[in-house]
Amino acid sequence: MKKRILACFMVLCMALSAVPAFAVPDGAAVAAPSLAGDTAVYAGKSATMRATVTGLSGIAEGATAVWMIDGKTVQTKPNLTVKNGDVLTLNYTLPESTKTKHHKISLTLTHQGRTIAYAETTVLMKFGFAGASMTLSKSEHVTSGNTRRVKVTVKGLQENLTVSYRWYVDGKAVSKPRGTRTLKKGTNTFTYSYKAKATGRHTIKLVLKSEDGAVSMSSPVKTLTVHQKYAKTLASYTTQFAASNRNRSTNLRIAIQAINGTVVKPGKTFSFNQATGRRTASKGYKNAVIYVGGQSVPGLAGGVCQVSSTAFNAALLSNMTIVSRYNHSAPVTYVPKGRDAAVAYDAGKDLKFRNNLSVPVKVVATYNPSGSITVKIKADYGTQIKKPTLKVSYGSGSSRYILRRYVGGKVNYTAYSRN
Repeated sequence: MKKRILACFMVLCMALSAVPAFAVPDGAAVAAPSLAGDTAVYAGKSATMRATVTGLSGIAEGATAVWMIDGKTVQTKPNLTVKNGDVLTLNYTLPESTKTKHHKISLTLTHQGRTIAYAETTVLMKFGFAGASMTLSKSEHVTSGNTRRVKVTVKGLQENLTVSYRWYVDGKAVSKPRGTRTLKKGTNTFTYSYKAKATGRHTIKLVLKSEDGAVSMSSPVKTLTVHQKYAKTLASYTTQFAASNRNRSTNLRIAIQAINGTVVKPGKTFSFNQATGRRTASKGYKNAVIYVGGQSVPGLAGGVCQVSSTAFNAALLSNMTIVSRYNHSAPVTYVPKGRDAAVAYDAGKDLKFRNNLSVPVKVVATYNPSGSITVKIKADYGTQIKKPTLKVSYGSGSSRYILRRYVGGKVNYTAYSRN
């Protein structure tokens, strides 16, 4: 009975979607095989090959099935009992390092050392993203409201590939841009213009998928740190005052509030008198000590020169271009000698400085009722300036104090003071 079963044992077939050549070595006729499987597989992705036994009139015991890919054995299953309708399965993966497109997969069924069935077929390997790489620039800083162009480069594709693409921000897919595109074997680039809104850290990545959705690839994650506008302090200067002098303190507070928040665009000039306007009693200014001809006398808005002097020093330290500055007719105590800036609206004395940067700057002025005022010159995060050094030397006559500002070892501003 066993011999009869072996004599009647039919051929197995294995395929992807086309019927392979299938023959017994001694030339005996065999039944047409039943096939199932894929005609193409992606490199690096698991695939399955199936061979269905058909045409058997009995059961074969002790058979051995050998699967081979490109002539190399990848699976051996001995001591099988095979009957009509059985399915022999091979789960396999073609390595991403494989360079060839076509691969032969075969199944040999033997019994007692003799081949009783043989089937082979050729599968097409689709490289997909095998060997490809995606690069993305490193983390960056950006100011809220500004737009940052994010670029992803795809290289190393072994064949042209049609993909769908989509950008993700903070893990959520964005509606635009997205779409379908055919990538070439060379270098491919994707760009996304991200407009920063909420401050904090945000992540951006690009996801590509093959047209059939079988394989995908994600770019590295890019991190953007979004800062508020004018987050970078270019320079800050603080002076002290006697909080017990209420009239003078009131004048300081009003003047500080007047200049606070002034934005100076690139190439434009800040004017202290323009920022405060005429300093009148209707605005709340009080009588306090002012200098007239070197003498201390009561005057409206006395003490405002401390605000202009504080702003002058902040402008000096932020390397702004000083357009207009006047010294006092008598010494002051709230800034070093030679670093004061007197203002007088009706006399035309004004503190002016020009923004010499390519980005706007903002004057941020604060009043501390306990006895200090601070003026900061601020710009967007990432703004760089060359830090200046201030030196005051002694002169003679009307130029008793000579202030020089050095940048990179060279003088770029000089001011002369009598007091």
